[in-house]
Amino acid sequence: MRNEIAISSSHEFVKSIRRGVYTKQGYYVIDDLGILMQKCMERVGIEYVCYCPELVTEPKTITFLDKLCSMAERVYSASKKVFLSMAEKDNAQGIIVVAKCEPLDIKNFKAKHDSLILVCDGIEIAGNMGTLFRSADAVGCDAILCTNVVTKPNNPKVIHSSRGMVLKIPHTILAPKDAVEFLKDNEYKIYTCETLDGISYDEAEYGGRVAIIVGSERYGITKELIDSSDQNIYIPMVGDMTSLNVGVAGSIILYEALSKRQQKSTHK
Repeated sequence: MRNEIAISSSHEFVKSIRRGVYTKQGYYVIDDLGILMQKCMERVGIEYVCYCPELVTEPKTITFLDKLCSMAERVYSASKKVFLSMAEKDNAQGIIVVAKCEPLDIKNFKAKHDSLILVCDGIEIAGNMGTLFRSADAVGCDAILCTNVVTKPNNPKVIHSSRGMVLKIPHTILAPKDAVEFLKDNEYKIYTCETLDGISYDEAEYGGRVAIIVGSERYGITKELIDSSDQNIYIPMVGDMTSLNVGVAGSIILYEALSKRQQKSTHK
């Protein structure tokens, strides 16, 4: 039996969800059942669960809700009207979770000999950040470092567009100088997505410990990070456009890195 509290629109939890208070405090607010049911939820600590009895009716979902509630510090129930006023998605599925996801502890990060790290510098658009997290998971990135942060990884739109991969991939927010210090101290070869004095992305080797840096949609990669680069790389363009969307470009380069690394592994 759930030890729940029925809440109305005047309750502080409802107001906090609407105002984005938990997100600003560093929590991850998740209302997508598909994400909630993923294995990545095992990494998080569930603070609050709020559900709508009118929307949670399927036996499988009810069973899953019971599991979530057993893990939560506090459980709320709300009417359909109140719940929908909080939900991020138009097709709300009846459960909202407020969770903690501990940031990557960079000081104790154990870098493998072939570790792959993505650095997201000044990414502004949530959809692009989410795409980069999804692609990073697909190619087996060990971590993501976020610098000059504009859009935080716990932004609800990033959570949705990443399909929950922000909860799976270890990540943290760092000042550029701290990111550079970590990468240099751990002997990563740094590739920056920058055309000046660069080589085509498919000419790079990507062997050993590799960090790939992608930059802001408007401003590109900051000078401090470019100056740290071992090699600038770019994607050749044959049309009128001079650049690709950062989510697309980052994904292409990550997959090229995966392909090269797999080839090296096969030929050993």
